[in-house]
Parts: sequence; structure tokens; C-alpha cells
Amino acid sequence: MAQWSYFLPDLLPHVTGAAEPTIARALRLAAQDFFKRTRAWRPWLPEIATVAGQRTYTLTLPAGAVVERLERATLNGSPIDILNFNCFEADPELHAGLDAGVASRDRVNVLTATDYGAGSKLQFQASLKPGDTATGIADDMALQFRDALVAGAKKRLLLNPRADYFSPELASIAAGEYEAAIGATQAQVFRNFTNSTPRQRPQWC
Repeated sequence: MAQWSYFLPDLLPHVTGAAEPTIARALRLAAQDFFKRTRAWRPWLPEIATVAGQRTYTLTLPAGAVVERLERATLNGSPIDILNFNCFEADPELHAGLDAGVASRDRVNVLTATDYGAGSKLQFQASLKPGDTATGIADDMALQFRDALVAGAKKRLLLNPRADYFSPELASIAAGEYEAAIGATQAQVFRNFTNSTPRQRPQWC
């Protein structure tokens, strides 16, 4: 996990005198916005072993991260559907169905549409972003998107009219760099980081 201090060497020359908590907050807000809009932080979460008679399970997330969206789900390595609670004809928490699939109201706990018995393996790919208490992000995300997150933090910090480093002009430049990075990353994510066209995610209801 890369702490917010990882970005300080790139930021401090532009915001001399800024307190580290202020910089950390700007970085967190920039990272939250960046990963919400790009969905570029997309790991496979640890497998969950199913238990007979149990249909609700809790996702295991990296420290400080929250789920922006569940992207894919598998059961024993085979794809299963991610369902919308609004699609069920009866309360799915009270009435198990026959179809294979999972649903989540809060993106923390997941409910299987049916009882998968004991010993099966559920796994989820999720788009993540830092939560409000996050102290950093995954090392690979910090390395890959360092320039974008620095630009996003600069955009915020340089617009503080009470700071000695206040500069709307430089903030505008940083904002342009940040938005360009978001656009490029969105396109890259759409291609699934390859040159192939991704399968369209099915729409339910």
C-alpha cells in the first residue's frame, strides 16, 4: 500500500508551506474522483468459500478501499450473473431462487441467489476507490497513475485563496492535465488494457 506521503516529492515544490494533512486530503479526494470516474482500480478480490445454508457473505477489501462497482463474479471459476435487487419477484433474502447469481445492496455484503452448499468458491472483480479514512492506495495504482493523481491534488490545492501558493492559472493547467489523464484512462479501461474489444456487460431489468 502506497501512503499519501509517496506523492509528496511531486507536490511539495508546487505548494510550499502546505500542511501534510491538507495535502493528504487533496490526494484522497483526487483519488476518489479519479477511480470513481475511470474504474481503473479493478482487482479480483480474495475467494470466498461457501457454507451450506448460508447465502450472505462479506467481501474482503484492501485496507481503506470501498467498492464503486462489482464488475464480474465467478463460482468455481465460471462466470455467474451480478443481479439487481429490483429484478427479484420476491424478497431474495427470504426466498432463494433457482438461478446462479449474486446481488449486493451495499457493495460490502453479497447475497447469492441460491444456496451453493459447502466448499464452492465465489470470487468477485470489483472497481475500487479509496474510502474517506484511506491512508493510501495500492502500490501498482500509485505507480501507474502517479502523475494523474498529483495533477488532481494540485488542482485543488492551488485554488486555496488563503494560501501563499494560490494560483488559479496553475490550477487551470493542472485541471487540464488531470482531465486529459482521466479521458485517456477511461479509454484504456474500456479496452480492458488490451487491443481487444470487451464484451458488453449485460443489462438486467
